[in-house]
Amino acid sequence: MPRRGTDRAEDLTAWVVLAAGLLVLLASGVLGWTVDAQQTARARAEAVDRTRVGATLLETAPVVISEYGTAHGPILTRASWTAPDGRTMVGMAPAMPGTAAGAVVPVWTDTNGTAVSAPADPTEIALVAVMSGFGLLTSGACALAVLWAAVHRVTSAVNAACWEREWKHVGPQWTRLVGGQ
Repeated sequence: MPRRGTDRAEDLTAWVVLAAGLLVLLASGVLGWTVDAQQTARARAEAVDRTRVGATLLETAPVVISEYGTAHGPILTRASWTAPDGRTMVGMAPAMPGTAAGAVVPVWTDTNGTAVSAPADPTEIALVAVMSGFGLLTSGACALAVLWAAVHRVTSAVNAACWEREWKHVGPQWTRLVGGQ
């Protein structure tokens, strides 16, 4: 039986989607690995320049109550700490709600004594890398699924139109034979 052009189009699309899917899979892995390497290098550089010091709260950390409930995470609260050069620095440090003034809480500082965020945690780095790779994999798979669905829809419509045209010629002859005439 001769193959239709739509069959060849679907076969070609299937091979293209398969090859592209393998490329998306490979690219997702490479992206995840690259993000992990870059973020790990950044975390190492930050760890060299950042120091964890004790900061003394200058006021009690507020307890934040909203219509959604009480805040459970750290609240930025006024605090003081000593910079590497001996200066007293004043700024905001994270403290749990209700922590009393005078309590010592950890704060990360740069070489100037300015409060900064903590260096990236290895778990956070791994999560960002996995999510980056997964995001690419998911969006690539969705794009390929849409491509396949579009080609399948077009080829099905073309096949249906061809069958209808052919039936207009064959149908009357076939129904005469079946009817016994």
